[in-house]
Amino acid sequence: MHAQTWPAVRGEIRPSPSRIAWLALALITGPLLAVRFVTPGAIAIWMIITAVTLCAGHSVGLHRGLIHGALKMGKTTERVLIYLAAQTGMGGPLTMMGMHDLRDRWQNQNKCPEYYGYGHGATKDAWWYMCCEHVPQPDDLRPQVDPKFATDAFQIHIDRHWRAHVVATALPLYALGGVPWIVWGVAMRVTTAILGHWLVNYLAHTRGDQPWVIEGAGEHGRNYKWLGALSMGEGWHNNHHAFPRSAQLGIEKYQLDPGWMLIRLLQRAGLVWDVYDAKRAGPRKEAHSGQAASSAAGAPTTAPAGAATVARKQVY
Repeated sequence: MHAQTWPAVRGEIRPSPSRIAWLALALITGPLLAVRFVTPGAIAIWMIITAVTLCAGHSVGLHRGLIHGALKMGKTTERVLIYLAAQTGMGGPLTMMGMHDLRDRWQNQNKCPEYYGYGHGATKDAWWYMCCEHVPQPDDLRPQVDPKFATDAFQIHIDRHWRAHVVATALPLYALGGVPWIVWGVAMRVTTAILGHWLVNYLAHTRGDQPWVIEGAGEHGRNYKWLGALSMGEGWHNNHHAFPRSAQLGIEKYQLDPGWMLIRLLQRAGLVWDVYDAKRAGPRKEAHSGQAASSAAGAPTTAPAGAATVARKQVY
């Protein structure tokens, strides 16, 4: 396996007041009040909304669909799934696309800055991931988002006002189930998504099996079997690094992938098409060239040296 190198992070890592305030609000109105307002209906609505927004919205619509282009969908389906993704409370779609782009490009380089890698402990990673932002150096990589999404009025609106849309769900939930449904259906849902997303990403890069090696990459991901199904399939992360274009993350028969199951249902209903499974996508053959790249705004950026070129199965 390629030896990982973790240089000092480029640019500045600084606390984000908006992230800290949002997380604090979710924690104060969620876990601290959950026991006081627990009811069977509130727990049920929490489980249902959390599963739908994380699976259909974040995993299928945003991650596999828009970010990796592993499937195609009509504009109405796209907007419904993106709205569900925003309802996780983790961020706006365009912002998350940009963050994912930077993380992917750095992790597929020979030398990955510490902020985008996992050569540090869980405490530091949690602080950075949930409460901080990375301000790159002037000549550093800039996030690239597909112009067809970056110029879409609906996506721009949701990216700017996603917090308001999350909070607005409190009104129908209150009408249906009172305060318990707000506590569990909004605050606990957001808390679960934020903490869960960080935990899955951390464990899926630091624990578990690594059957695939991506030559030339600083990060390979891992398959963490205890999180495979609970994370809607995102826990099969070594597979994802090896098959980034695949909408199917659980590629072995025993690797339960709820997101892939949903995609198959949507495909049968005619709502998505041109779906890439692992066989069609194939393991990665090339990644970033390591040469100069251009940002979405057209400003030149310097890509780091080294490139991820081939994903191959390890021989134990």
